[in-house]
Amino acid sequence: MEKTNKKTILYTIGVAILLVIAYYSRAFHTEVDNPILKMLLVMIRSVIQISLVIAWCSSVRTRIINK
Repeated sequence: MEKTNKKTILYTIGVAILLVIAYYSRAFHTEVDNPILKMLLVMIRSVIQISLVIAWCSSVRTRIINK
């Protein structure tokens, strides 16, 4: 039981960090003039958001469909 709680806490912290990075990449995107850096920030945000949605769908599938 304790191992599962540590794992859950680590996943939660990881997701929170990724969300903060995605938020700040959006905030800096509006202030940057360099088009290459703008594109990089947009791509970072998109990859983070897509990966979080895929991880969530996988989690739902594991918890609901497999039971």
